[in-house]
Amino acid sequence: MTSLIGRRVDNYGIAAYGSDQAYLVFLKNKTDKAKVVILTHVSENIVRNINQDRNLIYGNDAPYQILLKPILITDKKGKLEYIKIPELTESDYENYVNNPKSYLKEEFFIPNIGFYSLRRLQFPYSFSLPYIYTYKRILIKLLNKRLSHWFDIYLPPWYDNLYEPNHPSGALELTRDVMINFAKVAKERGQVPLLFVLPNMEDFVYFQYSKTWVYSPLVEAAKKKGYNLYNLGPLLLKKIRSRDKMEDFFSSDGKTGHYSAKGNKVLAEVVRDILQDQRLIDSSITH
Repeated sequence: MTSLIGRRVDNYGIAAYGSDQAYLVFLKNKTDKAKVVILTHVSENIVRNINQDRNLIYGNDAPYQILLKPILITDKKGKLEYIKIPELTESDYENYVNNPKSYLKEEFFIPNIGFYSLRRLQFPYSFSLPYIYTYKRILIKLLNKRLSHWFDIYLPPWYDNLYEPNHPSGALELTRDVMINFAKVAKERGQVPLLFVLPNMEDFVYFQYSKTWVYSPLVEAAKKKGYNLYNLGPLLLKKIRSRDKMEDFFSSDGKTGHYSAKGNKVLAEVVRDILQDQRLIDSSITH
């Protein structure tokens, strides 16, 4: 990116962070005097914004560890409240594992509660095994694998309902307010904020089938508040040829994951184009 636009670019992204934690990093980083600051919300990261323990989303990323994070909540009028990480001791471990709800007051993904929650098997395991398939994340992946192969049908990503206004999780309103507050703070600091929404591979595949971006309600919700969230999906697709395979660009493993080197190059070109359109860099820069 630096060589593409002829400007210094500092990347403050941290692995496994959601857009809420990225915003918190920005709040603390008061010494950076960059003229332009960018907050990018990756579509699936809406789940991280309503989560306090990563293992409650993706299972045992780190067995025998508790991957806690702070969380933000919103009053839906734009005011955010910071909820710190619960203080646990070694003696709390067993009780926490068995009853996380008693410690995580704002956690949406409490196990065995709702369609979005992980399923914990109980003895006898042979009877409880089918219960796993009531977990939406697993169910949608299995159904898409079969339906796309047999009937050319592709269901939306497992997190699509979280983008519904007034969903019980409050994920849409929270994510909107995180993005808006980032823009407000940036302007107070004399910086130019840009807000991006970045699709992952599942979003691209579903768009090809439905012509719908599941995160469009977030873009619209911010627009109603007077803020522009760039949907990078269409801009990225314009950069690749019709004969190109999307998974070669927007997946590190052919299915999901981070963008490949090709995809990151295309993403950098899209960001450059936006910076030029906003007259934030010289429009003569092309490579």
